[in-house]
Amino acid sequence: MSESESEFEHGVTIDANGILVVRFAGVFDVEKWADRALDPANPANAGGFDPERPIVVDLTFFAPPPTDWPAGARRVISVIKKRGERRGRRALVVGENIQARIAANFFIKFKEVVAGKSEGLRIFTSFDEGYAWATEGWQRPV
Repeated sequence: MSESESEFEHGVTIDANGILVVRFAGVFDVEKWADRALDPANPANAGGFDPERPIVVDLTFFAPPPTDWPAGARRVISVIKKRGERRGRRALVVGENIQARIAANFFIKFKEVVAGKSEGLRIFTSFDEGYAWATEGWQRPV
């Protein structure tokens, strides 16, 4: 079994520059993600919610679920609304993973239709390029 076909993993860190770095690997499990996203111990929620904080999402080893994508996307959007909407830039890094690219494009379009907006979301092949774009013009709060 390849890494992209393994059990879902979801890592969240805040790097030395204050950037939220999220790494997904394995087959996406929306309920595991939702539990982690709403967990007060999640680094993304530490120190209060900062909607302007840039996010770099590494989907290089991500695999979409073989289930109802619209239902999963609706669940993701409901969690986002419950937790709070991010206004900062979000770079979705897919590398050469075509499944991740398709899923990222689907999410961007779905969010545009359901939530009425998808600004601040872009897809990148390179982590460094995504990081540079997400952090452009952002200053870490003191």
